[in-house]
Amino acid sequence: MEIPSRPDPDQPRYVVAMVLRGRKAELAELAGLLERARAGLSGVLVFSGPAGIGKTALLDHAIQVAGDLQVTRVAGVEAEQELGFAALHRLLLPFLGERGRLPAPQRDALETAFGLLSAPPPDRFLVGLAVLTLLAEAAANRPILMVCDDAQWMDRESLEVVAFVARRLYADGIVLLFGVRDDDTARDSLAGLPESRIEGLSDDDAAALLGSSLKTEIDRVIVTRLLSEADGNPLAIRELARALAGGDQVDPVAREPLPLNRRLEARFLRRVSDLDTLTQQVLLVAAADSSGDLALVRRAIRRLSAAQESAVDSAIEQAVRDELLAPESGEPQAHFRHPLIRSAVYGGALCPGAGRCTPYWPRSPIPSATPIVTPGTWPRPRTAPARPWRPSWRRAPSVPASAAAIWRRRRSSTGPPS
Repeated sequence: MEIPSRPDPDQPRYVVAMVLRGRKAELAELAGLLERARAGLSGVLVFSGPAGIGKTALLDHAIQVAGDLQVTRVAGVEAEQELGFAALHRLLLPFLGERGRLPAPQRDALETAFGLLSAPPPDRFLVGLAVLTLLAEAAANRPILMVCDDAQWMDRESLEVVAFVARRLYADGIVLLFGVRDDDTARDSLAGLPESRIEGLSDDDAAALLGSSLKTEIDRVIVTRLLSEADGNPLAIRELARALAGGDQVDPVAREPLPLNRRLEARFLRRVSDLDTLTQQVLLVAAADSSGDLALVRRAIRRLSAAQESAVDSAIEQAVRDELLAPESGEPQAHFRHPLIRSAVYGGALCPGAGRCTPYWPRSPIPSATPIVTPGTWPRPRTAPARPWRPSWRRAPSVPASAAAIWRRRRSSTGPPS
C-alpha cells in the first residue's frame, strides 16, 4: 500500500505498462471512474469472475493509471479470514494518523476495532461511519483510489464495513474497486453495488494471447486443444503455453475436464513440488503472511530452517525465476505473481496430527524435532461460521502465528478452528 506523491505536471498523466486483450469496455469504465474522482465525484465497481480471468490485471491497471490519486490497496489473505477487521486495518494504514480529527464516538469505535482502545465490542455502524469520515477528509485534499482484491478472502467484519462505505459514496472524490470470485458468499456482502462480470476472452483475443506467449509455431490441432482447455481464461492460456514450452505433451483428444481453477492450482502445485525444500518453505511462509514484507519472510525462514542468509536469498530468487513470486519493484516485497498461486500453495499445506505447523514438503531430510507438512489431498480451506464478535487486531501476525493458523484450519473437518 502506498500513497504516491503528486506527479510532475510536465509528465503524461497515464502510463500504460501492460496490454490487456479483450478488455476495452472494462478499461473505458475504469478511466471514467478515475476522471469522475478527479472532478470530485465517487464511484464503485465490483469485478467478478472465475479465478485467473483477469480481475487482478484490471485492478493493477487502475493503480498504474491512477496518476495523481492517493492509492491504498488490500488483497484478502486466507490466513487472516479469522482476524476481525484485519483487512480494514491494512486498507486504512495510510490514513490512520488523522483519526484524531474524527468525532469522539467514531474515533473510539475505530480504535476499539483495531485494538488501540480497551473497550467493549464497538458498534459496527459507528466503525463504518468512522471509515467514511476518515476517507472523505483525506479525499478533500486529493482523490483516493481504494482497491480490494480477492474480497472473498477478506475477513467478514472488514468486508461488511467497506461495503457499508461503498453504498454511501457520492461526491467525495473516492473510487472503490473490488475483485471477487464467482459463486462466493462474499458477493452477498457486496449485493447492490455496481458489478462488472469478467468473461473469458473471445476466440481471436485468446488466439492472439496464446501466440504472444509461445516462442515457436505449433500444430493447429494442438492450438485448438489448448484454447478449448483454457476456455478463454488468460491465466490458463499463459500457463498452458508455459507448460508446452517446457516440454509438456498436449493430448489433442479432449477428456472430461476438472473445473479450471482446480486444474490451474494442480499445475501450480506440480511446479512447487519440483522445487527444493527451502524454496517450498519460502513460498508457504509467504502465502501465510499478509504483509508482503520480504524481510519478515527472510527472518521467519531463517528461524524455521536455520538456513544461511545466502541460501534463503537463493531460494527467493528461484521462486522469482520460476514465475511464482513477482520480481521486486521499489521496496522489497514478497508478492505472488497471481493470487491463485498463493491459494494453491496455502491450500496445499496439510499438517498431520497435532502440534505447531511448520512449512515443509518432505523432499529432503528434515530435522527430526520439526513437525512435517505433507502433501496429500490438498484440501481447500473451510469457511468459518459467522461470529457476533471476534477479537480485534492491531498488527500483522508473526509468521509462526500464521503457520499455527494454517494448522488450526487443517486439523479438524468440523467446527470452528480452535
